[in-house]
Amino acid sequence: MDLEVFYMTVSRYLGILGYKKSLSRATLMLTAIHKQKCIKWMQKYINDDWSTTFFLDEIAFQLFQNTVKCWHKEIWSIHFMPKDRAKIFVWDGFCVKDKTSLFYFCQIMNAEFYVEILENHISEIDIMLGDDWWL
Repeated sequence: MDLEVFYMTVSRYLGILGYKKSLSRATLMLTAIHKQKCIKWMQKYINDDWSTTFFLDEIAFQLFQNTVKCWHKEIWSIHFMPKDRAKIFVWDGFCVKDKTSLFYFCQIMNAEFYVEILENHISEIDIMLGDDWWL
């Protein structure tokens, strides 16, 4: 028996049954152990002099967002965000006095590429902090 059902009919009945349709909530892949290690590190170094410390980090901007909605009732599941290759990365560094210029890249960072980025920004860091600084 062939039966055609319009998707709006299914949606309407799922709504009547108490289901909602929304994007899955996403969370970072930090575990409780990761969080405890961060807290211990902060407690260890909270009273240090940070005036000669240079911080650096990179962040990834995802080019395409999840637009797949799913049906759920009351509390819906949390899905961990997988690493996605369709990203643009931005590297930057900062200290108490200033920040470096932004550096954009699309490739996966390895040790050699990381050293190359640092070498290209050493002069900026030296201008901010002189010769006596640490990462």
